[in-house]
Amino acid sequence: KMSNSWHRDFPAGTGADNLSVLLTPAGTGHVLSTIGLVMPQRANTTISTDANVTYTAAQVLGGIITRDTMSANRVDAMPTAAALVAAIPGAVVGTSFELVINNNDTAQTITFNGASTGITYEGAATALAATEARLFRVLITNVTGASEAATVYQVV
Repeated sequence: KMSNSWHRDFPAGTGADNLSVLLTPAGTGHVLSTIGLVMPQRANTTISTDANVTYTAAQVLGGIITRDTMSANRVDAMPTAAALVAAIPGAVVGTSFELVINNNDTAQTITFNGASTGITYEGAATALAATEARLFRVLITNVTGASEAATVYQVV
């Protein structure tokens, strides 16, 4: 950890103006890869509940949700926008992340548009047929307390 007062001047042209910093993962943070891309850590949460499900913020932020073992079609929902904002350190308007929902059931459909406070699903109801997966982008649109909001966009 570096303090906010850490500072070092390197004179240009002395060979000290081309620096590399090695970052190592610790916890659930992000680490720059060798090609300069931010590579978020992902977790696949498998949900075998045979009922409609409201996902938790931790499940959604994990990035991959797999549903299976359903006896009927289901309607799933995002957590509240307030729960999402609270779970994202330093969340600001414009913070976004990707979410994959994988319907691993061989016969039932998941409709991903269940009611959740502060969440807007862009476009029509999104039905995931049996054995289908979809990619979504979640965009935080308000972080003000008691007014938190997010929009879910289907990407693929």
